[in-house]
Amino acid sequence: MSLAALFNDLAAHLQSVEFLLTARHIEHPAAFSRQRKLPLPALVALMLTGMRMSVQAELDVFFAHLQQRAQLVRKVSEQAFAQARAPSCL
Repeated sequence: MSLAALFNDLAAHLQSVEFLLTARHIEHPAAFSRQRKLPLPALVALMLTGMRMSVQAELDVFFAHLQQRAQLVRKVSEQAFAQARAPSCL
């Protein structure tokens, strides 16, 4: 399997209903049901990058890459990232 095919399969899986259902905690059945600026697939993809810089710098670089821009893009705040990861906010 080529690397491109692997990434395409991963992207398709992250967008699937099956992944969404398995990502939800039993105690939080409504988790990841709202449309946020940082949806579940983007959150997982960002966390898989390794995050070697500050959270805000990683977010800016990640969204710049998604939009295929050379400039950094401030689309999501560090607080939004923390909220998306917080189990009590799910």
